[in-house]
Amino acid sequence: MDKEKSQKITLIFDIVLFIYIGFAFLAEYLFKPETSDKAPWEILFKNSPELSITLALIFAAVLILAGAQLLKIFWNRFISDIAKNRNITFQEAMAIFLIIGVIFS
Repeated sequence: MDKEKSQKITLIFDIVLFIYIGFAFLAEYLFKPETSDKAPWEILFKNSPELSITLALIFAAVLILAGAQLLKIFWNRFISDIAKNRNITFQEAMAIFLIIGVIFS
């Protein structure tokens, strides 16, 4: 049995997942207006378009890469143990993460 398969979900994983979910909610708040007013991100874009586009791309990349890594860890430490599935690679986790994003968006 390899080392990663024998590991379990830890408190640190839960904290990192909680922080990730917080960032995802922050992204939703920044890009989707609550009312008919402009979204908070549009104010930054109006003041500095280059900076806002760069920050948006970095923010999106971090969320996608971190989400895929969290999915891989969750799958390999929890799902593969209870369902007796094989471990997955980062690329497989990225594909699953992106497919879920397409389905639920």
